[in-house]
Amino acid sequence: MLETWNSALLGSVRARRTNVVWKLYEEMMGSGVAGDVDTVEYLIQAFCIDNNVLKGFGLLRQVL
Repeated sequence: MLETWNSALLGSVRARRTNVVWKLYEEMMGSGVAGDVDTVEYLIQAFCIDNNVLKGFGLLRQVL
């Protein structure tokens, strides 16, 4: 299940559609699926695309 979510997140990041990334992530969390390292990577990339590097860095710090 997680592989499917991550694949959708990655596709959205590659398409630079961060609005889709955030919507998918919201649905993923709502369905009770826990993310992994790949999920965090895609979220950080989405933050960077959105020019919100500080939020991306904050997420990285939380994970570390």
